Amino acid sequence: MRALRFHRHGPPAEVLRLDDVPTPEPGPGEVRLRLTHRPIHPADLSMVRGTYGRSRDLPAVGDVPNASTHIGNAHAHKKHNSLPVSG
Repeated sequence: MRALRFHRHGPPAEVLRLDDVPTPEPGPGEVRLRLTHRPIHPADLSMVRGTYGRSRDLPAVGDVPNASTHIGNAHAHKKHNSLPVSG
C-alpha cells in the first residue's frame, strides 16, 4: 500500500513523500480500514513542520482517517462501509 509520510520535519512541499509500505494485517479484535479520502487539517501541517504540541515517531503519517471500509471479520456484527468513530 502507499502512505503519504514525512521522515523529517519541515515545509510540507519539501518533506512529504509517497512511500510504499507493507499492508498491515489486523490482529485479534482489530480491523483494517481502507482510506478512501481524507482532508488536510491545519494540525496535520503543523505536525509535518514540527510545530504541533506533541511529537511523533518518524516516519509518520497524519492522524485519524475520515472515511473507510471495514475489512476482515474481527467485527463481523458491524455493517460493511460503516464509518469508524475515534475519540
